[in-house]
Amino acid sequence: LSCPAALVRSIVRRLDVLGTAPSSLQPSLFADAPGDDQDDEDDALRVHAWADDQAEREELRVLRGLAEALPPAGRKLEAVARLVRRAREPALVFTTYTDTLRELRQVLARHRMVVVHGQQPTALREAAIEAFTSGDADLLLTTDASAEGLNLQGRCRLVVHVEVPPSARLLLQRTGRVDRFGQARRVHSVVLASAAVADHEALDRLAGAQDVSEGWR
Repeated sequence: LSCPAALVRSIVRRLDVLGTAPSSLQPSLFADAPGDDQDDEDDALRVHAWADDQAEREELRVLRGLAEALPPAGRKLEAVARLVRRAREPALVFTTYTDTLRELRQVLARHRMVVVHGQQPTALREAAIEAFTSGDADLLLTTDASAEGLNLQGRCRLVVHVEVPPSARLLLQRTGRVDRFGQARRVHSVVLASAAVADHEALDRLAGAQDVSEGWR
């Protein structure tokens, strides 16, 4: 639910899966816990969820129609665009999903940007990161493929999380790309949340985590 466009793409892929042989579905909705980097969502979309596949198809078609009636970027990505525009400084923007990353790239098309995700060859990732650190790009849009191993403190101090990170550990890993030795300015880590109950519960978990409770607001 990062944006309507991502929801539509997920629904379409789920409908494709439901049109295949029943044996292709995994037996349980919670058979495997999702990892931090969900670049490849296809496995998660192959789980067996409803007892009646036809009823699920019908509900998904209704939901798809509602989602397609909305602006593809939705309010959240518009908020990201406003934040980046008003900040007027380099930023590292994280999203969990590649579908959202694609839509975000369209929303921020006027900015100098590079994109990094787990489906890219290593050489392309390295070239994009080099463009950002060298100053040839002002925005680095990425999934959690960039949550570890990068030292970006010399380039920026602003981290934007398009969705509420699922854990305090991931929040710290992402922010740690810029909040590390050598950072000369105060770091700002901005988490965007909707009014949904799930988002508020996730924010409460982050606020209650010992590692991030200091300075959280």
